[in-house]
Amino acid sequence: MIKYSKAAVAATAAVAALTLLTACGGSSSGSSGSKDATIGLAMPVSGPDAPLAAPMINAVKLAIDEANAKGDLPGKLSLDVQDDQSSPSVGASLARKFCGNNSTIAAVANYASSITLNAQPVYNGCGLTQIVPTASNDTLTTKGFKNFFRVTAKNSDATVGAVKWITANRPNVKTVATIDANDASTADTAKQFIDQAKQAGLSSVDSIHITANQGDFRGALTGLLSEKPDLIYLSAFYNDAGLIAKQARELGYKGELFGTDALDSPDFITIAGAEAAEGVHIASLGLDPTKNPSASSFVEAYTKAYGTAPNSAASQSYDTATVLINAWKSIGGGTDRAALMEAVSKTNFTGVGGTISFDQNGDMQEPQVGITGVKSGKWEFVGAAE
Repeated sequence: MIKYSKAAVAATAAVAALTLLTACGGSSSGSSGSKDATIGLAMPVSGPDAPLAAPMINAVKLAIDEANAKGDLPGKLSLDVQDDQSSPSVGASLARKFCGNNSTIAAVANYASSITLNAQPVYNGCGLTQIVPTASNDTLTTKGFKNFFRVTAKNSDATVGAVKWITANRPNVKTVATIDANDASTADTAKQFIDQAKQAGLSSVDSIHITANQGDFRGALTGLLSEKPDLIYLSAFYNDAGLIAKQARELGYKGELFGTDALDSPDFITIAGAEAAEGVHIASLGLDPTKNPSASSFVEAYTKAYGTAPNSAASQSYDTATVLINAWKSIGGGTDRAALMEAVSKTNFTGVGGTISFDQNGDMQEPQVGITGVKSGKWEFVGAAE
């Protein structure tokens, strides 16, 4: 799931000039016959979405650093990190940049579904494998692009899990309302939540669209709260959702607040305030690696490298990088994009987030959805949505 911010539409030329090569990298152009290759990574390095993308960038870098250090790769893998600024036009520009670099074997791009949708045709046109750890809009895998894969559950998976958890654990909830930012990343999820809620016997009393980053949502909330929903589903990003939660409580709302994985940041709690955030739950597009014994080595390595424990988006990003590393290793390195794409499609291994394999559309064969809630001022993993 994800949005783009208005401030993100900056000069594409300025972004193209920003190239960050991680410590595992080097020059992004290899010599003729070289076994070396580069993986492109397009994420919001700057702007309001940067805190959400930072753990993902860290996890991809960790996976590639470890693979290079192990010493059994056919060559050296470099990582080319670019700032997509959460802008669809910048995302497409970076796709063209990666496509034009002959040493680039694949792109981890993008964090946001709205950015990913705009970049997809570019990657497909040049035959470059595009793989995402979080972009979850269902339509991403309905276009017939054989080069596209995602290591995450879809929005429909998340909304099914959310409604199952709500009906099983919040029997007082009979009516729901939704709030979204009216873009490809949020409106799609809100609609799917309503559809799933109705199928489960819940009633939808209101559905409103906000303008992202406007700051004051009291006007929209006043009308919605007059419908007295038992639960408000927040299909927005942590910065807007935090303000919505705060302002809804200030307006006297006592019901349940439930959201998407885009709330999964400590900053949501800071913005909302601990009191307003308490009891808010979300459906995450993956499971908390710190609660998964099989992910202990990853958690330890990530925590040692970055001084904080990884979240589910980080574990999905680590698995995403591992998909590319394994596939590239299996073809003997080099920059044969078609061979890599074929190898990725045959992926089947147990990652830190579970079994990683893809169906014919590039979706996960066994998607995972977890429930996380705010308790005593911190996000805590509740369990898998079942």
